[in-house]
Amino acid sequence: MQGKTILTLTLCAAIAAGCATQTADSPAATETAWRAMRDGQFENALTLLESRLLLAPRDGRAAFLRAVALDRMGRSNAAADAFAAYARAGGRQPELDFEWGMSLLHAGRPTEAAQRLRPYLDANPTSARAMLALGQAQLALSRFDDAERLFRAAAADPAARAPALLRLAASQSGRGDNDAARVTLDSLSRKDRS
Repeated sequence: MQGKTILTLTLCAAIAAGCATQTADSPAATETAWRAMRDGQFENALTLLESRLLLAPRDGRAAFLRAVALDRMGRSNAAADAFAAYARAGGRQPELDFEWGMSLLHAGRPTEAAQRLRPYLDANPTSARAMLALGQAQLALSRFDDAERLFRAAAADPAARAPALLRLAASQSGRGDNDAARVTLDSLSRKDRS
């Protein structure tokens, strides 16, 4: 009886928050949660996803999105655990390694993050965001050469150039080469002025 009361209260909260347009036992509830996440309403999405998973625990997409929502809410250790449970249950999403790796990075677990991000980058070798993320993990591990190689590669993508060069300068400074960091930052500001 207690489980039904909790479910009822959770569904009422989701409806009151405006994220539930159908019941949690409907597969469309997962899509509604996805739309809430796209709108930055992670609390609302999480409420709906958890309700959905109470009724349909094998809904892999809901489980994956729940882990993503947890990470976006800053609950990165819980997100990493949720991604691990999803993977143990046989779940596969194209973005699993990236999202799981990011949650581990956010949780301050760079060694594990690198282990998740490397396969994603191997499968997506031109992904600047994967290069930036793996580079950040390498930087956190003081693997400056690896980090800088990744940041330089990411900087080739015009959309990732600024964050890549900023991270490159941070790595150069981290290994004690402040002159190289200044040159990198100067190149960023020269390019922005042209």
